[in-house]
Amino acid sequence: MLKELFASNSTNQEVTNKSNQLDNTANLTRISADIAREILKRAEADAEKYQTKIVESQKSHDVMDQLINEIYDLTTVDIEFLKAESAEVLDRMIKSQQSKRSRAKSKEMTLDNYITMLTGAVAENLLRIAANKPKSAGGGGARRRAVAYRGRA
Repeated sequence: MLKELFASNSTNQEVTNKSNQLDNTANLTRISADIAREILKRAEADAEKYQTKIVESQKSHDVMDQLINEIYDLTTVDIEFLKAESAEVLDRMIKSQQSKRSRAKSKEMTLDNYITMLTGAVAENLLRIAANKPKSAGGGGARRRAVAYRGRA
């Protein structure tokens, strides 16, 4: 029979889930880009107050996160569509946004590139809210170990 030439239906379910994930990523990006533009608009309205932070946020993800939180309350954003995702999917989406931020940070800092980085930052923060995974201070602390050095006598 011809049915044997095709993957089983269980694979189709996986494809459907990935399609849904892509829809959610597109929705997240749209929402995040709108928020990023609103943040810049508010910062521009009080340029004197935010000028230094904007410059510093071009080099530091932490400063950018502080800037976002100072200007926009992300907890007011409707992210129910993200909360429906599994923890694994949310983790992958967070890593993807972190990668987007890092790539943008390594390029020449044009306004378009800054908006890309800001959009990735907003998206990552929304994903962290949905996953209930706040950013840990200092990063990698769980992997650090005390090292004892023996001195020569």
